[in-house]
Amino acid sequence: MTFIARPVVVLVLMAPFRARLRQVLLVSWAGLRGATSAIFALMATADGVILKYDLFHLVFCIVLFSIALQGTLLPFVSKKLHMIDETEDVLKTFTDYTDQRELQLLRLPFESDNPWIGKSVRDLVLPPDTILVTVQRGDKNVIPRGDTVLEQGDLAVLAAGFYEKSNISVQLSELKITSDHKWNGKTLADLRLPQEELVVLILRGGESIVPQGDTQIMAGDTLVMYDTP
Repeated sequence: MTFIARPVVVLVLMAPFRARLRQVLLVSWAGLRGATSAIFALMATADGVILKYDLFHLVFCIVLFSIALQGTLLPFVSKKLHMIDETEDVLKTFTDYTDQRELQLLRLPFESDNPWIGKSVRDLVLPPDTILVTVQRGDKNVIPRGDTVLEQGDLAVLAAGFYEKSNISVQLSELKITSDHKWNGKTLADLRLPQEELVVLILRGGESIVPQGDTQIMAGDTLVMYDTP
């Protein structure tokens, strides 16, 4: 069942979805574990089905075997099959708890120039339909209360309501800054952009910078621009 039956069944079930072989192998290796299998075996035993073997204890041992072997090796197998995406963020699992309305999550690091540093949660002025979900402080998560004081180095997670019914379409464009570009070496305040243009993000190497007025533009930067029609 572990090495033949389950992989074959998983392959048949996932074939219509055109899943990759490594996806099929990972799902197959996930194994049979949990209380559901034991409950089904218990129901069959309680109904008085006459068998030559002890069905409940047999299924129970199979579940334990799956947890001990397959469950323990699941991270190792996932890495070998290249099924772990290091770029993904666990914050995306928060969407599992949305129902009528979706939530957008925002991570806000508290650097030295953040005006919220030293303030308590009750003193913060948040946009409507926005809540401070948690504050990551070092290796622990702090559940924010009214008297929780924000400190430098904290990472705040905010949740805001998201409305699907919207006709707003935001078109973004990228502008690569070369060494001979006229914006090279200037700050955003020096650019004097028209009102219909805005620099919303600066990509510098592997870093994403939220621009401020005193942010200096450097050669090699990629400016993410927003232009209104």
